[in-house]
Amino acid sequence: MNDYLTPRQAAERKGVSVPTIYKAIERGVLPSERVLDRVAVRVADVDAYQPGSYGGIKRTVRKRGPGRGPKPDAS
Repeated sequence: MNDYLTPRQAAERKGVSVPTIYKAIERGVLPSERVLDRVAVRVADVDAYQPGSYGGIKRTVRKRGPGRGPKPDAS
């Protein structure tokens, strides 16, 4: 199993969080396999993976707060 890494090992190797690795796996950006009922990723795939390069849309959520313009007319 030296050709495979756990998601935690992959995250440490790439300098990202474990959830980032799982999200990449879910999106299909990082291929994974099941080995003995555990998620495993190939070392070569981890080395080729570029975090943040999947081209996803980044959204900014803006909330109304104090001083953010007039309130809608309730009449």
